Amino acid sequence: MAQTSNKHRGFTLLEVLFALVIISVVMFSYSKSLSVASSHSLLANQKFFARVLLKNAYAQDRIERRVLNKTTEIEFAGALWLLEREEIESSDSKMMFIRYQAFRQDAANKKAISILFGRGDKQ
Repeated sequence: MAQTSNKHRGFTLLEVLFALVIISVVMFSYSKSLSVASSHSLLANQKFFARVLLKNAYAQDRIERRVLNKTTEIEFAGALWLLEREEIESSDSKMMFIRYQAFRQDAANKKAISILFGRGDKQ
């Protein structure tokens, strides 16, 4: 009968632990990069929605031929947004600027997204 050697049967405990450490370090760095990418994606999404909201408010004001210096709460894209309109006087008597600002009410980071429109038809 042939005798088999038990010397090379599998991995040692040290080799398995070393492999687990390497895998955990790689997975941790991957999860951190996913977290950063996710937060950047959320911010870009909020900026997109705010720009849509601001351009819509500007178009509505142009149709109604008025701009009210006021603050309005609007529910849009599943969130509560604060929209601010402000007329800005220009040194040119034929030009008027309107600043629109929007930011989410429930966001932890309340950075305002602003758009400045210039109109040549000062009323």
